[in-house]
Amino acid sequence: MNNKDKFLMFLSLICLPFGELAAEQTGTGLSSPINQEVLQNIVKITGQVIDLQGEPIIGATVMEKGTANGIVTDLDGNFNLNVSPSNKLQISYVGFQTQELSIGSNRSFKIVLKEDTELLDEVVVVGYGSVKKSDLTGAVASVSTQDLIRSGRTDAVGAMQGALPGVQIQRSNSKPGGEYNILIRGLNTISGSTSPLIVVDGVPGASLSNLNPDDIEKIDILKDASAAIYGLNAANGVILVTTKKGQKGKPRFNYSGVFGWQKPTDVPEMMNAGQFMDIKNEASINAGGEPILTKEELMKWKEGAPGYESTDWYDEAMKGSAFQQQHNFSVTGGSENVDFFFSLGYLTDNGIVKNDGFDYEKYTFRSNLSAKLSKHLTAEVLIGGRYDTKKTPRFTFFDIFKATRAAWPTERPFANNNPDYPSKVFLDNNPVAMSDPDIVGYSQTNNKALQTTASVKYDVPFVQGLQIKATGAYDSNMYMGKNAHRSYDVFTYASETDTYLKQTIGAPAYINNSYDDHNKLVLQAQVSYQRLFNKRHNVGVTLVYEQSKYWYRNSSLHRDYDFYTNDQVDQGSVNNMKNGGYETEEASMSYIGRFTYDYMSRYLVEFAFREDGSYRYAPGARWGFFPVVSVGYRISEEKFIKDNLTFIDNLKLRASYGTVGENTGEPFQHVQGFSTTGGGGYSFVDG
Repeated sequence: MNNKDKFLMFLSLICLPFGELAAEQTGTGLSSPINQEVLQNIVKITGQVIDLQGEPIIGATVMEKGTANGIVTDLDGNFNLNVSPSNKLQISYVGFQTQELSIGSNRSFKIVLKEDTELLDEVVVVGYGSVKKSDLTGAVASVSTQDLIRSGRTDAVGAMQGALPGVQIQRSNSKPGGEYNILIRGLNTISGSTSPLIVVDGVPGASLSNLNPDDIEKIDILKDASAAIYGLNAANGVILVTTKKGQKGKPRFNYSGVFGWQKPTDVPEMMNAGQFMDIKNEASINAGGEPILTKEELMKWKEGAPGYESTDWYDEAMKGSAFQQQHNFSVTGGSENVDFFFSLGYLTDNGIVKNDGFDYEKYTFRSNLSAKLSKHLTAEVLIGGRYDTKKTPRFTFFDIFKATRAAWPTERPFANNNPDYPSKVFLDNNPVAMSDPDIVGYSQTNNKALQTTASVKYDVPFVQGLQIKATGAYDSNMYMGKNAHRSYDVFTYASETDTYLKQTIGAPAYINNSYDDHNKLVLQAQVSYQRLFNKRHNVGVTLVYEQSKYWYRNSSLHRDYDFYTNDQVDQGSVNNMKNGGYETEEASMSYIGRFTYDYMSRYLVEFAFREDGSYRYAPGARWGFFPVVSVGYRISEEKFIKDNLTFIDNLKLRASYGTVGENTGEPFQHVQGFSTTGGGGYSFVDG
């Protein structure tokens, strides 16, 4: 199998946005009669997309303008497409200028894309502010909403995979709704979490899994010392997410859908029954013994005679592919004083295990509203929510897959091929039984997440460039888990007596319910000043006060069954009841500052700091200072470059140095003998 075949096969059919539904449109359907004349005039074109240096551009989008007909270029920049000669081609790629070409009688194209120098004026989000990309002094990688949607992935983290240099994204497990591991420039911590800090719309401590990719306007990642402005939480880098906001104009409705099929890239092929028994015979002979089978019996296994059939356990337990779909609907618009963005999303993802044992559903919504309350006062309310549910059999996907490797091909899924009697197999791990929730029970989790942010921004009229902003954010996440694990029977068929011999596995059956309630409150007060003096000296100052509080509550209930009846706690036995629970609170306080200066966007200097205070540490060591300094020199703005090296659009030298920290370790370890376990309890006062 070649390298291309080893990539994860993920076929996505993307229903592109319907676009703006103007008021004068009529009719009730989206379909229209097929124009036979147009069909007859369809032609096939081929071509290659390259840059100014002649290098092929991989993944450039080639569209038939005004239609949903398009393709992306391959590893050599090549494409082929069936189009109407009367239409135009539209070619686009991130960082390059979009081109339009008439098709006409042309059937072969050599397309050269030019870099988009206007991207230098693109605004990049950094900690507690933003800056033009041309004036950036830190290492920041960005991905736009177009990149996320174009990927065809149904989750925000998966859509980032492979799109950002220096960012490694791996899925921690393959089950539907599985989480991801994100590393920015490798592993940065020895202990504690390795995950980067997630900041959504300026509020730290959020979760990317709560977000619909269609709701994201842009993602910026702080990869170097510039992350130090987030202090104790910046050791693993920072991911800054900006969600979509309203745009002035009449309401514009948008729908997008993704329908996909997934299958493993490669599954190791196991021996069939004939090969397996042949090897067992050889092993017995090599050990100095006699063959365990006669030649006649061995031939029956090789030929698959009645009663000597071979079992492909992977095919018995797994489907060839799994289906997933996502639907997103949004509306955006606004007037001079109010703009809005509303969206709804739905996702379903089925695993490749038969019996539909693995299933994932997710619902999302977002409401972003901005209002100009007066000439200088603006308010913003951002609300996002998610509800999802995951269901799996009692056993993990890894356990089931491992069982398809371990079970012998000479064994059958059901004793005597009777589907009422799952068979006992080698190591007692029958993957067909293990993947069926009706046999072994199930685990289910439900998550309800709510993110709310409200802010007020005041542009001080009597001081040019001075702005005051206050922000409050409350996030809530409620988790409910349920494990209804059944004991189950496997059987061996005794042909002599025509009976089924039973063995019980996984006793006793039990049920467990757990509840988690996460809450976080963040308050920010920010003063910003930005002013250009004499058209040469650009000065910026930002000061921020931030405090946060997090509180969490957990409880769990457990009962064993004398015999399984149904999946309700009250149906369990009262002889072995267990319960547990705990609560925790955390708090932090921070003072942040940033000072920037540039001379004609040529010489760039930035100094920032964060003074972080955490409850975890001793009173005399609760505060940490985290500075960062960075400089940049846009040598391409020098006259000798502009006059002599006209092919250079942007050349910048930059360097940065900073200190980051990690808020880790058990709290209150400075108190001798302190422990939160073992039944003890402690009482503290503020201070």
